[in-house]
Amino acid sequence: VDMGIEPFLIASTLLATTAQRLVRRLCPDCRRAAPPDARERVLLGLHDAETLPVIYHPVGCPACRQTGYRGRTAIYEMIGIDGSLRRMIHDGVPEAEMEAMARRQSAPLRE
Repeated sequence: VDMGIEPFLIASTLLATTAQRLVRRLCPDCRRAAPPDARERVLLGLHDAETLPVIYHPVGCPACRQTGYRGRTAIYEMIGIDGSLRRMIHDGVPEAEMEAMARRQSAPLRE
């Protein structure tokens, strides 16, 4: 972690880390409901689901200037710093290894 701070200071004080991403919101005036297609079922893990969720798709209208989207919203992911991640930070382990460890310990965003 290259922040100009000694790794042992970060490791001893960091409790969690948060990632934020802004995503577009579907226009509520023109969005179109449809059952999930085969690709969406695989992505959502709905292989043998009896009742399928409604998936909305962008269409476009004057309210959204024909884009299908209006506004944005933030999605967040928070990862707590446990003992193993704390040791990795303290020892100066490369970021890629810390990321792999955090991904193994955390639930994906869709859960």
